[in-house]
Amino acid sequence: MDMTYTRLYIIGNGFDLHHEICSAYSDFKAFLKKEDFSLFRLVEDYLPVGEEWSELEVALGDIDVTYMFENNSIYCPSYPADDWSDSGHHDFQYEIGKVANSLSSALRAQFTSWVRQIEIPNATSAQCRLLTLDINGLYLTFNYTSTLTSVYSVPVINIRHIHGDAAMQDTELVLGHAWNPSERKSLNDYSGVEDQDPRVTEAYDILDGYFSATFKPSEKIIEENAPFFAGLRNIEEIFVLGHSLSDVDRNYFESVVKAINIGTTHWIIACLDSDEMPDKHATVKTFGVPAFLISTVLWHTL
Repeated sequence: MDMTYTRLYIIGNGFDLHHEICSAYSDFKAFLKKEDFSLFRLVEDYLPVGEEWSELEVALGDIDVTYMFENNSIYCPSYPADDWSDSGHHDFQYEIGKVANSLSSALRAQFTSWVRQIEIPNATSAQCRLLTLDINGLYLTFNYTSTLTSVYSVPVINIRHIHGDAAMQDTELVLGHAWNPSERKSLNDYSGVEDQDPRVTEAYDILDGYFSATFKPSEKIIEENAPFFAGLRNIEEIFVLGHSLSDVDRNYFESVVKAINIGTTHWIIACLDSDEMPDKHATVKTFGVPAFLISTVLWHTL
């Protein structure tokens, strides 16, 4: 990597939204409702995504297991039930597995389809273009879109799509929660599990697999991108444009902090309004950045 980079831009979805690109999770909600209503209903029923689905990634790790079991209890009758038969012994697990697969692989596939149909403007048609963007800077983008190249002609070599590039058809897009399966207790890890209905035990095993399948493997991704992070040692300014600074991506920010000169690198955080500034400032400070090196600015000043 060219060691002459002195500016790093960390790009989040708010960057695309600033340019009036329809990349909000609410846009994905509308897309899924139209394309796969059954899957849309499963998201609404079992994931605490919020009204605008803004908490989609975090919600993947907070699936409502209790409600899911209640909703499918018809497939798990008591053994002495009049209509019981051995042929139905796996019905409950099968139904839970269908839901888990829909909310993992099927949802990710639909998300990928949605991302790849988002319309990206060019330099002429783009709204709210930034005047101070340095196209010769280095870019760490959490977005899947081509906005940086299409709108600003940032060289591809300067951009690291950390969660996948929608323009690369053979690239899997990363979507997931931050609960590491190795640190998360199994649903079957509790006192008295030996007396549990074996159908429930199997269903819990299926959901343990779901949590693993929907985990965002940030540590692995960081390791695979080690040369990129190692090349940040000459960075003097970091601009955070449109990233929520949420915990789901905290590992990436901490890796940036480890790579730079923490005592001299200035952070500039774009905010939607003055009310947002204190929280953004406080969050960056938790990464270990000295308070005097953190500035918060409004988008219209950029």
